[in-house]
Amino acid sequence: MLSAFGVSEAQINPLNVMIFDELNRLRHGVLRVASGWVVELALKEW
Repeated sequence: MLSAFGVSEAQINPLNVMIFDELNRLRHGVLRVASGWVVELALKEW
């Protein structure tokens, strides 16, 4: 009951949505940078 209310509240609350979007964007940026480093290191190894 409480968890269902929490989920619906999170969907309605624009602040939570905004924070979620920011976290997703941040995570994608970090992954992009990290994958760039991995490619660079792999090329240096060759």
